Amino acid sequence: MAEFGENLRKAREKKGITQQTLADQIYVTRQAVSRWEGGSRYPDLMTAKKLAALLGTTLDELVRDDDLHRLPEVNPVIEYPLTKRIQTAIFTACLVPSLMWVVWYIISWVSNGFGTVEEQSLWRTFSMGKTVLYYGLLTALFAYGVYMSVKDNLTPRIFSVIAGVFILERVVNELLFDMTFATEQVLYAAALLTVDIAALVIMLLYFSGRRLTGPKPVYAVSLFYITETLVVWAARIRTVLKGSIEQELMGYYTYTLLGGLLRVFLRVSLLLLLAYMARELAVKRRIGRAVPSQAGEIPPSGSENSQNDAC
Repeated sequence: MAEFGENLRKAREKKGITQQTLADQIYVTRQAVSRWEGGSRYPDLMTAKKLAALLGTTLDELVRDDDLHRLPEVNPVIEYPLTKRIQTAIFTACLVPSLMWVVWYIISWVSNGFGTVEEQSLWRTFSMGKTVLYYGLLTALFAYGVYMSVKDNLTPRIFSVIAGVFILERVVNELLFDMTFATEQVLYAAALLTVDIAALVIMLLYFSGRRLTGPKPVYAVSLFYITETLVVWAARIRTVLKGSIEQELMGYYTYTLLGGLLRVFLRVSLLLLLAYMARELAVKRRIGRAVPSQAGEIPPSGSENSQNDAC
């Protein structure tokens, strides 16, 4: 990547123009040109062709094959401006309720004196502590996603961390919550735990660019979690509608249904974003594997001007 930046800087200086002038001619910011020359970012292939034409050089002289292979791994996965705003909105929409739940549970925990009955206080403290930890992990995850999205730095490696933590919090939830209940639920949680570990490996391998080259395993993971989320929520609705729970628990189940609806919407949105990012990354990697003369003819996803603005 540094090789491309050095080639770009030398060609620009040989032409006798500043970073700002070059940026104005291809409709990007001066900071974008500075990042390209510094090696921290890379333009899309259509922009690289424009750069070569403006600087009086060729794409082959400006861009090495190694640069093309590394392009998808150092640029943000999503570069189309509208999609980036949707990406930030999804992370923000997930962050706000997670933070509210953390605050709510802490207030409830403190206001109840950490358990009012002596024989129940230890269990209540443990249960509430697990809940706060669970939503605390989610809040930290979504806050990190918002920050990296706003900073326009959600590269594949960074997103592999987010996807990994997203699955890891499920593992923590299953170990701290479900493993403490009846045998049947422990077996169910153990099965889910096995699936989660497999999904975690898939995410890390795909977004880190190791071995997995196609997005289909990521699609399968997303589909599984979306299906599971909808099935669990539908089962809870069925339980309430049948009236097969005790009357004193009806209010609790009704309340959790409302909260569950929000969680279903947010989780499904995040998983769809995950699948979309896998698709975008697959397209970029396919283009990066092409030779320069061929790759330059294949426009990346999103409009050309939008990609330029995103850089």
